[in-house]
Amino acid sequence: MFRQLITAGEALGGADAGTTVRLLVYIEEHCRPSGSSTVEGSLATLANTCDARGSSSHYRSILDQLFAIEKFTGNKARYGASDNSMLTRVLATRRGIPLSLCVVAQSVLSQLGHQSYLVGLPGHVVLGVPDGGSTVYVDCFNGGREMSREQCVSLVAASGTLDESHSALMPMTPSLVALRTLNNLVAAFRAEMDQVGLARVAALRLCVPFLSAEDVRSTQALLAQTN
Repeated sequence: MFRQLITAGEALGGADAGTTVRLLVYIEEHCRPSGSSTVEGSLATLANTCDARGSSSHYRSILDQLFAIEKFTGNKARYGASDNSMLTRVLATRRGIPLSLCVVAQSVLSQLGHQSYLVGLPGHVVLGVPDGGSTVYVDCFNGGREMSREQCVSLVAASGTLDESHSALMPMTPSLVALRTLNNLVAAFRAEMDQVGLARVAALRLCVPFLSAEDVRSTQALLAQTN
């Protein structure tokens, strides 16, 4: 099931918020089983709340509801915790990492008629929101502050990975969002010494069809260590 979903997600555009949420829900239910997930229902309720309270239907008004009123923000005190990649916990605590907070914001915007997509910068993730003929980049980890393209490019350049096409600013497909989530969980479960979680996330990672040969070998070795 996961292989089929992630394969389908690779062919979809970055604006497909629904598939992204389904992939992250699957990862959470596999890595930390807790009965039926309430994520999609909670996201729908959150979108309705933001819509009802907002002074307008503009994307900025919706984001203000999320960050200023609902108080979604980065979990700076416990950045590396596995909870930050679990949408159930992010929705309950209003705390997360850049990726999970962007997924929440993208889902809410999508349900209210706005397209957006995740942008995977080195060491950070922001939300790209088309606005007229340009794109506004939203830093969901830092209170929804807006960033210009130039600021994002500067972050990429500082990492030493900038290329001429600025490919790092391209939308992430749902499958790339899922893979980055799996990578984050590998690091989190290692730090928490959670061997069960580590084995489960490694098994899922091996279902990703576009892993490099080196990534497959390293993931197989990780899985063997947990047996």
